[in-house]
Amino acid sequence: MRQGEGCSRSGRRWRRAAALLSPALFATLTGACGKGALDAHSSDAMRIAQLWWVVFSIAGLLFIIIMGILAYALFHRRGPRASTFEREPAKATAFVLIAGGLIPLLILIGVFAYSLQVTRANTAPLREPLRVTVVAHDWWWEFKYPDLGLRTVNSIHIPAGRPVEFTLTADEVIHSFWVAQLNGKSDAIPGINNRLTITAADPGTYRGVCAEFCGVGHLCMQFDLVVDEPTNFSAWVTQVKAIPYQQPTQADEQYMLNVCVNKNLVPVCTPSGCPDPLPPVAGITPTIPQFQPAPGSPGNDNGRP
Repeated sequence: MRQGEGCSRSGRRWRRAAALLSPALFATLTGACGKGALDAHSSDAMRIAQLWWVVFSIAGLLFIIIMGILAYALFHRRGPRASTFEREPAKATAFVLIAGGLIPLLILIGVFAYSLQVTRANTAPLREPLRVTVVAHDWWWEFKYPDLGLRTVNSIHIPAGRPVEFTLTADEVIHSFWVAQLNGKSDAIPGINNRLTITAADPGTYRGVCAEFCGVGHLCMQFDLVVDEPTNFSAWVTQVKAIPYQQPTQADEQYMLNVCVNKNLVPVCTPSGCPDPLPPVAGITPTIPQFQPAPGSPGNDNGRP
């Protein structure tokens, strides 16, 4: 089993409890297991998950309180005497201002301040990071290691425990780089360099996706981020350096899109029918990455990407 595809005991308990309490709550907490954003495997992702749980807990508590007040209003029978708020309108005004204005304002300020703290921690400067440049193409990912002189396509390796600084950009349209278990999303925008940091704690293979619709090949924008032990990472660098890098051509890109279509990754059908598969382009197969079937298509048992 790949790292991040399992479910911890605590995660299973949350899911069972949620299934008993509410189907909607169960659906929400499903991401706490498997490859969801709440199954954190880095300090950055852990802070994001903790923020999510804080907001969820506050929202859940407020929901219970509001539903309780609503139930009281619906089923409480009015007595012969006037209510306190009717006898003392000033108290009614104070209740509305405090319960409907001051308390929500204080909650929003607290959540906003906590969010800023998480953002500041996740974007703090790193000491001696491994630098990786990410270029989003249509529709594949290119990863460059400027300090190591390496390039890869749709697969990236990083060492466990070492900070990694990603510089994100794109060559044509806007994409969004997201490895849910390791950090939040960050856009890859043509002409702009965005920064994202990851310090992965656990070796394993994590699924990365483009989290912003970018065109017909959007579902092709998947990649594997492999977290290696430091010694294994050094061995991988030596192995990759021995293989000459070939920049994918337009023919390669068309072939990659064709592979996606043939594996039901991208629906490119029109009301008049689906196009016939294009013939393979000779001589470029070694440069084509291995695509994973999309959720719901034959051969995929891992759920959401």
